[in-house]
Amino acid sequence: VPALIVVSPKPAAPTAENESVCPGQSATLEATGSGIITWYADPSGLNVIGNGATYITPDLMQNTTYYVGSQDATTGCKSSIVPVNVIVLDGAKGPSASNVTACPGEPVVLTAVGSGSGDLVWYDDMNSTLETDAMPPALQTINVGPFASAGDYVFYVSETNGDCESGKTAIVVSVIAKPTAPVVKNDTICKGGIATLRAEDDGLGEIVWYWDAALTDEAKVGFNFSFTANFTRTVWAVRRIGNCESVGTPGTVVVSPIPTAPTADNESVCPGQSATLEATGSGIITWYADPSGLNVIGTGATYITPALTQNTTYYVGSQDATTECKSLIVPVNVIVLDGAKGPSASNVTACA
Repeated sequence: VPALIVVSPKPAAPTAENESVCPGQSATLEATGSGIITWYADPSGLNVIGNGATYITPDLMQNTTYYVGSQDATTGCKSSIVPVNVIVLDGAKGPSASNVTACPGEPVVLTAVGSGSGDLVWYDDMNSTLETDAMPPALQTINVGPFASAGDYVFYVSETNGDCESGKTAIVVSVIAKPTAPVVKNDTICKGGIATLRAEDDGLGEIVWYWDAALTDEAKVGFNFSFTANFTRTVWAVRRIGNCESVGTPGTVVVSPIPTAPTADNESVCPGQSATLEATGSGIITWYADPSGLNVIGTGATYITPALTQNTTYYVGSQDATTECKSLIVPVNVIVLDGAKGPSASNVTACA
């Protein structure tokens, strides 16, 4: 009896487009074909991972190949298995950014640093896009606020490279109550001296000094501020916590004038004699043995030297009794004249 062998045709393999995704994303693969479409993890069709025209991959971090084939529902014949490639694109690196502290009612500038190419995209806490900034430069800013009340306000920034967007970097704006103004201790100096203003340290924030009342010309950061002054002037100190500054506290340096140096005539004496030096001037007059005023030898308008055998220079200055400012120290010379040589004589013996 002859046997009839029926040979059913092999179904045409389905078709599917390759796909591209960003790192950490899934791909949706679509196959077109007849019969029962099946997806596989291997080219031999041993590991079935899905059925139907659509297959959604897991989140991917590297290029991955999937495989798809079809089967005739009546004959059970299977098509060839064809590959479908998923390319994972280069991902954008997330930008760096720092949190910000601000005062209520003041505008805030947020800063982020990206790779230098592509775009930085800014978002609010509702994930709404605020602004897109093209790079370069790598550093970009956005103005937000002002904020009426204290609290934390969250913003986000990401980087896109034309294909993929990085994860979002959070930036927290902490709005705090305005810091209390510092207490400043004033100073009084003599003209040309070094003034030191001091702000009390209560352990909160840092002290910032400004040259102007508008607080635009920053001079120094620190609790003490020293500078040379030739005239009375005022500077201002604020307490800064993050980007939030208190109102300015004035600190005044009162500069007192330098007294006029006293005057004194030079004197001449014979060897072995002392000289009487007379100074004319105001304030407290002081006599010194050295031009630096380190060795005080007398006070008052008159100074009587010890007995001298050689030329000697003395120094005199004055000090204001109220401001304690000292004048310049001036020299006073004592010239020891050439002494007359004593005559020679012989003793005599005589009769009574």
